[in-house]
This record gives sequence, C-alpha cells and structure tokens, in this order.
Amino acid sequence: MKKAAAYLFSLIVILTLMLPAFLVRSCQAPQQQESSAISVKLYDTQAHALYRLTLEDYLVGVVAAEMPANFHLEALKAQAVAARTFTVKRLKCFGGKGSKYHPNADLSCDPGEGQAWLGEKELRTKWGMRYGTNLARIRQAVTETASLLLTYEGKPIEAIYHSTCGGVTEAAVEVWGKDYPYLRSVVCGADGHSPKYRQTYRFTIQEAAAKLKVKAFQGKAITASTQGSGILKMVGQSNTGRAQQIIFAGKKITAEQFRTALGLNSPRIRYNVSGKNLVITTIGYGHGVGLCQYGCDGWAQKGYSFSRILQHYYPGTTLVKIANQIP
Repeated sequence: MKKAAAYLFSLIVILTLMLPAFLVRSCQAPQQQESSAISVKLYDTQAHALYRLTLEDYLVGVVAAEMPANFHLEALKAQAVAARTFTVKRLKCFGGKGSKYHPNADLSCDPGEGQAWLGEKELRTKWGMRYGTNLARIRQAVTETASLLLTYEGKPIEAIYHSTCGGVTEAAVEVWGKDYPYLRSVVCGADGHSPKYRQTYRFTIQEAAAKLKVKAFQGKAITASTQGSGILKMVGQSNTGRAQQIIFAGKKITAEQFRTALGLNSPRIRYNVSGKNLVITTIGYGHGVGLCQYGCDGWAQKGYSFSRILQHYYPGTTLVKIANQIP
C-alpha cells in the first residue's frame, strides 16, 4: 500500500512538472519549432472574426493580397520570406505585442497595422477563372521557402516592404526617425514597369486647403478665387528626394500627413502652383522603405534568385530556417 501511495505521489509530481511545458509547447522559441507548427491568430477587420491559421496557410493569404500573382516566381518567394519574417516578429508567442483590434489576435488584415490578407472568398472574387492557377503559384512560393526568414545579429528583422520605390529605396530613419542597419537606401532601378511609378494630381487651391483643413492664407479666407503663389513649400528632403516636411498656407505638417490628406501615392513629389491650381507629380508608391515589390519582380525577370533579391533590399541580413533561429 505504501509503495502504491509513493508511486502515485511520484506520478503527480512528474505530471505537475510536465504540465507547464505542455501548455507552452505551442509558443516555444523559434529554434524549437518548424513553421508548420506555428499558429497565427488573425483578426478579420471586415468580417469581425478571429481566425486561427498555421503560419504557412496565413502567408498564402498575405502574399496573394500583397503581390500580383503573375509576378515572377522568385519575386513571390522573396515576398513570402519578407511576410513570414514580418509575421514572426509580431507573434505573441515570440514576444510580439499583438493586434490593436482584438486582445487575443496576433495580427489583423488591416494593411495600416501590418499586412493585407485575403481569404478564399475574396480571392475567388479577385481572380475569377484564374483562382486555381494563381493560388497554385502562391502556394508554390510559400512552400518552396517554408520556414525561411531573415535575421540580423540572430534576430528576425523588421521586414518592411512597399509597392514602388521609384528607382531608389528610402532609409527607415528618414521616414520614421529610427535607424535600422538593414533598412538603408539602396538603388533599385528595376521598378519602372509599375503602373504607379509616376502619377500626376491636380487640385484647385481651395480643394487642397479643404483636404488639409486649412482655412486661411496670408490673413485671408481661402476661396475658389484664391491664388496660390507661395502657398506651398517643401522643408527638407531626404537624399532620395522625398519630402520630409511641407508648409501649406503657413501650416507645417509632415510629408506623410500631406500625402495621406491629399491621397498621394508617395512623399517623393514635384509640384507646380499656377494661379488657382496646384499640380503635384509623385514618383513611386508607398513609403519607399525596404523591399520594393515591383523592383523585386524586375530583378527576378533579370534572373536574380529570391535570396539574392532579399540581400539587395535588406543588406547585411542572413537567411535562416525558423528551426535554427535564435530569438
């Protein structure tokens, strides 16, 4: 009887010691897991639903939403690695903060918070008859880069990306004031086929003022007859020619605020004020930091592998498997 009691006590002790390890198994450090075992809790801001997906299945929806399916396969693979790295950096299991939209979510599908994502229904609508073909290409890109991510000094990087840089990418410090050694300005020169490489916008002074919430210029109310000479000035530019601050009718704002308010593609602008009219030409699309998606496709068309493309846009980084990654 005493032996049985002792055996039972020992069993309870062993189970007690093992239970915490069992509970945290799904949130082990990256070097202890393959990416197929990692879960992503995604909040769908449109459906107001919380989904639990494997990392690799989640990435299919991200790559499909973020990059045209007809891009070169090596470009799609580079996008998959960047998206995987971006995701792992933000998962709660690995110390990420989670989504601001839902307390239990790691990420949302709001591009403003991180990455776009589309589910099956949205992709069928987007692709129509090419759904099967396009999905197969996206899955191939994700599968052929399974578990791969980018690191710098042994840690996953901030794998920022954008659509079109306009010939040269921007350094992160110029956009957000924080320096990352692998998010430097690099020459691209391969994104000229982007439909948003260059775009021109036309506003009346009154229209622009309304969007920027400015009511007066030189002490007078802005009306349909307001002349715009001297109304717009750029204060400082980065080495790539992207505006840093804008003064409109005496109001100083960041170039990013100016871009957002007027619905411009990029803060890299050229402008001309003529009478009542303001003409703005943008070069590129997006903030310009990190991987340029159209440039990525351009380099792939020239024969570059996905790993070489990633090294170009994220200099100094190392491509590793999650199973070998040290957090």
